[in-house]
Amino acid sequence: MCVRFQAALKMGLKTVGLTVLAAILIYSIKVSSVSESVLVRPFEVESQEDGSFLDELDFSLVYKGGQHRKRHSREEAREIPCLINGQTLISCRKFKRAGVFMPWDFIKDYFEGNDWPTPAVAISFYDPTTYSSLHFILVISLLTRLPTADEGVPLTTQWSEAGYHYPIQVAQYGLSHHAKSRLVGETGRLVLAGGEQVKDEGQPAWVLPKKRDGSSIGHSQDPQTGGNLVEFETSDSIAAPGIFLPIQGSKNFSCLSVDLKFRSNGSLSVLMLLANKARVRIHYIQSDTLITAERDGLNIYYGLGSQRQDQWIHLARDLPLDVIKGLKLSGEVDNSQRKVTLIKIIEVRLRGAGVLDNLELKTDVHRDQFFYSADWFVKHQDEKGGWPIPCPRKLIGTAVLQPGWYSAMGQGQALSVLARAFFMTGHRPYLEAAARGLQPFEVDSSQGGVKAVFFNRYVWYEEYPTQPSSFVLNGFIYSLLGVYDFKEVAQGSEKILAERIYQAGMASLKAMLMMYDSGVGTFYDLRHIVIGIEPNRARWDYHTTHIELLMQLANIDGDPLFTRTHKRWQRYMVGKWARHN
Repeated sequence: MCVRFQAALKMGLKTVGLTVLAAILIYSIKVSSVSESVLVRPFEVESQEDGSFLDELDFSLVYKGGQHRKRHSREEAREIPCLINGQTLISCRKFKRAGVFMPWDFIKDYFEGNDWPTPAVAISFYDPTTYSSLHFILVISLLTRLPTADEGVPLTTQWSEAGYHYPIQVAQYGLSHHAKSRLVGETGRLVLAGGEQVKDEGQPAWVLPKKRDGSSIGHSQDPQTGGNLVEFETSDSIAAPGIFLPIQGSKNFSCLSVDLKFRSNGSLSVLMLLANKARVRIHYIQSDTLITAERDGLNIYYGLGSQRQDQWIHLARDLPLDVIKGLKLSGEVDNSQRKVTLIKIIEVRLRGAGVLDNLELKTDVHRDQFFYSADWFVKHQDEKGGWPIPCPRKLIGTAVLQPGWYSAMGQGQALSVLARAFFMTGHRPYLEAAARGLQPFEVDSSQGGVKAVFFNRYVWYEEYPTQPSSFVLNGFIYSLLGVYDFKEVAQGSEKILAERIYQAGMASLKAMLMMYDSGVGTFYDLRHIVIGIEPNRARWDYHTTHIELLMQLANIDGDPLFTRTHKRWQRYMVGKWARHN
């Protein structure tokens, strides 16, 4: 597809440089008698040192700016090769009256264009007790990562192929599900067994093996809640028939939620019918292997951990997501496939001995997945109040961060998760973990904390506490939002400490924000100032993140600086750069 420069500008295509394409892009154009049916492939040309190759070029073909705005059909154009800045030859089209058209794919690559949406949603308030559109926008892609069955949060292989829990991604995973739980409203539920289930709900009864092998199923009452518990006992073997519950009316449900306590090496399996008529079984087993799948993809295994007997396990799974991960692992589908269509859930099958409660099908498990994230932060906080990253990290121009480092962004987003969890439940461990999470903000980055000082004056909380300091913008603002979220639910001395940390950071941000403005976009960090290396320009997705973060700050603080800068940075997305001399 070819794009006319002026039309591209008026359409608001989001790429840097479209406003000066005519001035910069076509340095020279060579006319050729190439047939219109022949595609001239891009290649690098060797330019003579004396520039003699320019003598043969027809400069009359340079696009002048659309004096003729009439649309022209493809038949009126002829294909010509275009030599770009004396380096790259591409195939263009020339109209007799409208000028030269160039391929959009080339323009997009040349000027780092992208399809990242320009932020346009206005948020009139910021409230840590409600959802944040920012968290939802940033984390939607993480929903396709593998949330493990043992802890319910995603692993990453970003910096280590072995896989590890990265606090930032654990937090963003939780915040995205918190946002979605608020957006989708009330979750649909179909109670199958335990909890509130009663005999007249229309579901079939549990079915025992045909061969009497000592298997049994029974009911008891939970002494604490008064709910109905299902007691079961059968063979542990995954090859055994087990005890199963046929399910009716599952068409509108795609998620499963259950509380389990195994007394033996038991498992829970779910049989599903997919749109392609395949019957796929997911087995949730007691194993440290996170996921395995048979070659045909019809049996997928998720590990709950090997030491899970005699303890309650809350299992809440998005079944289509679990299926697609297993099918990709088995090779039945390629990595480009994002989802499968679930027709119905056929049965739930138990093996081993144990107790079951609150077996339900749901339309979503966003709330459960949010609390998986909150509980992970309570469980994995260390004695210094931090959530250490277990792998090294290296930024250009800085020393290697050794395993065990903290990230201010990770700390801040953990506070955002824990503040929301406390507000929703009143559960003190969430608040207490968040309060301890402030400790690394008080420790210098050279001493294992996250606090740096810019030119001995402005306090900064480092996403990457490097030596020398890097001063990453988006991670710093995320850390401030997390501290803000916590101070809004905290009391007493903890609130006073959070307020002091937050105000010190905001003062620094207001003083330093303009250092990140390049006039055509933003800088990711300030290593070009601190170390003296070339500027690290923010990619468009990070520039978009900067814009979203400023919108949140404008709603919290109200300083016109944030509003003005937010609007200017938005204009950069459509080529409206700062003025020059």
